[in-house]
Amino acid sequence: MFESSNNQFSTSLSDLFTSANAAQLFNDPTLFNSELTLREVRSGQSSESRSSFFQSVLTTLKSYFSGNENLNAASDASDSYEQTAITQLSTWYNQYYGNGYVNAGAAIARITGGTSYYDFPDYGGYNWGIDYVSAPEVWARGFTGQDIVVAVIDTGVSYTHSDLDNNIWINWDETYGNGIDDDRNGYVDDVLGWNFVDNNNNPMDADGHGTHVAGIIASENNSTGTIGVAFNSKIMPIRVLGNNGGTVENIAKGIVYAVNNGAQVINLSLGGSYSSEIAAAVKYANDQGVFVVMAAGNEGSTEPSYPAHLATDW
Repeated sequence: MFESSNNQFSTSLSDLFTSANAAQLFNDPTLFNSELTLREVRSGQSSESRSSFFQSVLTTLKSYFSGNENLNAASDASDSYEQTAITQLSTWYNQYYGNGYVNAGAAIARITGGTSYYDFPDYGGYNWGIDYVSAPEVWARGFTGQDIVVAVIDTGVSYTHSDLDNNIWINWDETYGNGIDDDRNGYVDDVLGWNFVDNNNNPMDADGHGTHVAGIIASENNSTGTIGVAFNSKIMPIRVLGNNGGTVENIAKGIVYAVNNGAQVINLSLGGSYSSEIAAAVKYANDQGVFVVMAAGNEGSTEPSYPAHLATDW
């Protein structure tokens, strides 16, 4: 049985900027596949090659992440880059903050080939999360989620919420209420998404968790409440979790539905045991170029739960 994930690590970063996913975003295997690469490098390369590699690891880590004093204190002049890098990779984890906050301004600057953005004043109040990841610096450069559809596969989404109602995805190829599968995608009248728990076209939130997640991602910039990290994006509501969690089959179906109906990003703030069915669905999304964001889990472990543990598989 899969359950929703709602710890400080996953929610404060809006599940869009966890350390592993940031590395995947930058498409940098040096960090993203660090465990595998550590084994390979230590098994056969010369000491000079290993030293050069781990110096690169430290430099990469520093350029990606902010807010971790231990990492920032690591010396580039160290005689043992290997030991320093291994120590940082294995011990800097924090049960509340994961592997450190990501500086979204620096991240976007890096992948767009620009320089680090100007440090804007904090919004404060309820918007402390967006301040921590430097989201306002990114917005100032025009990156607000425009034309991006994010599928929230969760307990559903309150699509009538005043902070979300203008940012809900609509399936314009479907005519609501006519009882016909107009777009022939296998789901009748799925104008606002799909409810896999009750097998109907009403993905309304029955718990609150999915709405919470959707708000972190795309809450409207309307001078009330909080602002979503990508406040101009659209949320595709997909309900796969009920009062007692969700089934592997429904979660896998939800992922496939999101991919086949145009989501560019899938958010999975849920976790459980390994499932080949879910793994296959995540791989399908990855193969189709869809970015899958998965919660690390609530256990305070240095290893993420599933499906987040799949992040290094493809």
